[in-house]
Amino acid sequence: MKNDNGQLDDIDLGVSDRLSDDLKTLFKPETPAADLVDRVVLDAARRRLTRPVPRRRRLWVAGISAAAAVVLLAVVLNGPWRTESKLPLATGFHTVHIQAADKLLQNLPA
Repeated sequence: MKNDNGQLDDIDLGVSDRLSDDLKTLFKPETPAADLVDRVVLDAARRRLTRPVPRRRRLWVAGISAAAAVVLLAVVLNGPWRTESKLPLATGFHTVHIQAADKLLQNLPA
């Protein structure tokens, strides 16, 4: 089907020429110039509303972000929660206290 609305010109619909012309004008296909105008307006708005970030600043921000990520990774991997627990396990709790008591008794003067 064509976009020029010419397919309905041969059919007599019984409407006035003025109404027919108004409908053709109202529903005519968009012109490529409208797309070009939209693109120009959007480009101008984008240039006006956004600040260009200098390349040097982007490099600084990227470097600082990478360093922060390395520090965070080191803290997560080597944090205090990763060390072995110094508390005795629940199953060997009494055994540890008995051994400590034996050492204390051996060190006491007789």
